[in-house]
Amino acid sequence: MQKAAGFGLLAFAFASLSFSQSITVTPAEPSVIVGQTVQYSAQVTGLSGKGVTWSAGGVKGGNSTVGTINAKGLYRAPATPPGQNPVQIIATNTVNTAISGSAYAYIIKHGPNITAVAPNPLPAGTYTVSITGAGFRKGAEAFNSGVQLVTTFVSSTSLSATGYQAPATSTTFCVKNPGTSCGNTLTVPVTGGGGSGSYTLNVVNGSGGGTYNAGAVVTIAANSPPAGSIRPTSWQRCLPRCALPQEHSWWPRPLGSTAIAGMKC
Repeated sequence: MQKAAGFGLLAFAFASLSFSQSITVTPAEPSVIVGQTVQYSAQVTGLSGKGVTWSAGGVKGGNSTVGTINAKGLYRAPATPPGQNPVQIIATNTVNTAISGSAYAYIIKHGPNITAVAPNPLPAGTYTVSITGAGFRKGAEAFNSGVQLVTTFVSSTSLSATGYQAPATSTTFCVKNPGTSCGNTLTVPVTGGGGSGSYTLNVVNGSGGGTYNAGAVVTIAANSPPAGSIRPTSWQRCLPRCALPQEHSWWPRPLGSTAIAGMKC
């Protein structure tokens, strides 16, 4: 009975030793765009030798079909997703080749390109935009600064998307097709959102122009008027909190005009 117990303890000790020898590979299963790279690392536990060799898709160092991985664990995805996707990434200990760890790389295609977002600039608050581009597929999803929008497929070149825009000076849009990454991104200015920034004020036939922070109150004085015109004394205007770039121009109007100053933004 004691002898059996001794064998049991011995087996438990060997099992514990085997369990403590391991390799953990991270990240576990990242999505990698075709042609792009991801850095893997291997944490070796319970082994005196910490070195590892890397393989991708069962091939040491990988190849052009499954992607390549160098001695430092830098993996480069192939030009097209392979038939076996995700690709298995294995780190094998150089001292004890029976000990290895694995992870995966899920290869995805580039998403569609977008060329325009309307309205532009984008108003703060709830909005619906039309997104123009190429290569849209049914099930395409639009994103505003990483937030998925309620998206309606219109055609291969047009989408409609609804969302909410918080106060900001600008935001970015991109589109994913099913199983792809975002393609390019477009930056769109945001208006009416209480954004911050500086503004350039150009005064025609007067003084007070310059660069001011959003919300500044600026006093503008007119030059001496020509014959037949009126001379406004001065104007005050609170610069709007809207997206950069902005250019504001003020100018005097001729005698008899209902407005003595105008602004274009």
